[in-house]
Amino acid sequence: MFDKIAYAFYYAFIMHLPNSRYLGFTRFLRVFYLSKIMGIVKAGERSSFENNVYIGGPGNVTIGQGCRINENTFIQ
Repeated sequence: MFDKIAYAFYYAFIMHLPNSRYLGFTRFLRVFYLSKIMGIVKAGERSSFENNVYIGGPGNVTIGQGCRINENTFIQ
């Protein structure tokens, strides 16, 4: 149940935060949420997630440390 709420919040709010070239802290906020709340990303100094990244298959995706994902990406 918590996973579904976490994904719903990601798709409703976190995913649509502005690109980090406009507001630099949004990249860190997305990485924090995806690593600490959803457990998908292994956070690191170089980890980067931009806006509009769709992640399909809850629980089936794991992204390593230092990975950079650009905007408008679909990961399944």
